[in-house]
Amino acid sequence: MDIVILAYPGVRLMDVTAPLEVFGTAAGFGAPYRVRLCSPAGGPVITSTGVSLLTEPPVTSAHTLVVPG
Repeated sequence: MDIVILAYPGVRLMDVTAPLEVFGTAAGFGAPYRVRLCSPAGGPVITSTGVSLLTEPPVTSAHTLVVPG
């Protein structure tokens, strides 16, 4: 199952990294997850704290889409 987490300019870092940790840890314990960090354009995204996240281009489908608040 593809779990896609959306990143966008100004997103709060914790709102992105918390789901990455949760789904990534579950995958490490055998859950059938493929966790992906995507953004509307792909490439680097600067968070609200100035940290740059490297993202994949957008996808056309996913089992679960996480949109950080």
